[in-house]
Amino acid sequence: MTKKKSNSEKPTRRFCEAKDGPFIQENYPKYPTAIIAKWQGLIKKQVDDYVYSHNEEDWAKKDPDVKSQINRENGKKGGRPRKKP
Repeated sequence: MTKKKSNSEKPTRRFCEAKDGPFIQENYPKYPTAIIAKWQGLIKKQVDDYVYSHNEEDWAKKDPDVKSQINRENGKKGGRPRKKP
């Protein structure tokens, strides 16, 4: 029996709402979640969990332009992801 490899990210530091919360609230609508997490030294799941816990607030929704750019890069509309020129 082969052992499963875990390819999950490991956080570089713990999430602190007082320190990270205002930064995430300011930048979440404008930037992809992975980039915000990288800037803060967190993993994407930590940012997603914080946004999910505040999902009724206005800042917790992405701008349509940013959302379509992320989907375009990840190939969400179907087919393979496009190569960046």
